[in-house]
Amino acid sequence: MRAPGGFLELTRSYYHRGQVHFIQGHFDEAMVEYDESTKLDDTFIFSKIQHAVARYKKATANPQSPNAGEVQRAFGEFRRMVREVGDTTAHVHTYMGEIYLDQEKYDEASECFQRAIDIDREQRRRQSPGDTARRPWGGDEASTFVRQGSPAARAGFASTKRIADAVAGRGARAVAGL
Repeated sequence: MRAPGGFLELTRSYYHRGQVHFIQGHFDEAMVEYDESTKLDDTFIFSKIQHAVARYKKATANPQSPNAGEVQRAFGEFRRMVREVGDTTAHVHTYMGEIYLDQEKYDEASECFQRAIDIDREQRRRQSPGDTARRPWGGDEASTFVRQGSPAARAGFASTKRIADAVAGRGARAVAGL
């Protein structure tokens, strides 16, 4: 269900409130906010992604005794998202790759990053035919993709950075940007 008109901002507000909890390490609270965002708009993939990431971070918060069952549930959330959205977004594959990377599962991480690259490339081709030859990917495509990200990923990072700055009390400009 996609959020009608006025609910779009509410959907994003729950998501960003979840980000505040996430940044503070309050993963249970973050997951509640991401769930509320998803209830309003289940097509907003970032709430689902961050829910899975928060579950993973909570499960691995204590490196001496990570909760293997919760780690598997986080990966299950990613696999469900892949089934739901298929090849419509690279974001799911990118974030899942980061989790694999954290788990030191390098082959799986590389596969996820390569899939994200392939999806992004195809989407760019469809959006601007003939323009793809000018896109600078460089030699190592996976690391270039992670560094450059897609426009939506960069926007999400910038938004999360503003929230982190506001939470850390880094000035009125950071708070005003929320």
